[in-house]
Amino acid sequence: MVDQRGLTQKDLYLSELCRQGDDCLVFINTLGRMGHLQRRFSGKRGLIFSHQGRLPAAEPLSIPLHLVLYDLPLESQKLRRLLHSLIVNNDLKVHLLYGAADWQNNLRLMTATIPSFSVLEQIFDILREMAVTKEGICVDKTLVRLQQCLSFSPTKSLLEKCLQIMEQAACLGPDNDKLKLQPVLGDDYCLMLKKMAGTEQYSRARQRWQESLHWQKLMLEAGVAEIITLLGEGARENLR
Repeated sequence: MVDQRGLTQKDLYLSELCRQGDDCLVFINTLGRMGHLQRRFSGKRGLIFSHQGRLPAAEPLSIPLHLVLYDLPLESQKLRRLLHSLIVNNDLKVHLLYGAADWQNNLRLMTATIPSFSVLEQIFDILREMAVTKEGICVDKTLVRLQQCLSFSPTKSLLEKCLQIMEQAACLGPDNDKLKLQPVLGDDYCLMLKKMAGTEQYSRARQRWQESLHWQKLMLEAGVAEIITLLGEGARENLR
């Protein structure tokens, strides 16, 4: 394992690996960054990019000699699954290129994809402004409005999960393709928060936040030997 955490010239590092002629698999968190790097290294042979541990299906993949963690992985499961699929190569070398800046990037990414209390509060406030007592709110129009009004760029999946949490908490009443704020909760902010906190889906989201942040902190601060242990039995036997 090569510890280059905090490296600022990641692209130059990848270029040097390419010059060695070995196949490299590069772990990336976002499709936007993956597209940028694919354009940046267009024509480079042996350089394959993986979005959050997914292996490319459109082209045959030779067993790489190098796994480059360009970004700080958001959670352990995807990276462990990727490593498990690569452990047939006993000489796999893992390169740690992520750094402290990735922590802030990951927080923004998680905020846009995993429900949190602050996001639920923002959505509830916007819904109260949009609420039509009798007719309800069209789901598709609501999603468009929320994407325009929120203080960050959410994914449609996040918005749908947040609406499902509110529905579970009886803050919203479903009516086919319409959503309606329950009158009893319309002005009771504390009761709304309490009910949402008690839903199963919010509990899962909160646990995912906690586990993901704990994992990322370890990957940033732990020594190489501890990181190899964190990655599991396959990593201990096959990484160097």
